Amino acid sequence: LRGSRIVATENGTWTVDVKHEYAVDWLNNRLMGVIKRTVKRHAPEVKEIVFVAKGETP
Repeated sequence: LRGSRIVATENGTWTVDVKHEYAVDWLNNRLMGVIKRTVKRHAPEVKEIVFVAKGETP
């Protein structure tokens, strides 16, 4: 997650900008469950997390 940042928050969805498409795939396929549980513990209003590669839109 180093170098990532939240670029949008709308209707309970966070859009997170990451370095490249490989990171998007890795986060979605390997770490999404852990990330969602951790975020919901601190920000229960978040319903969805979307990862995008730098410069892309969801």
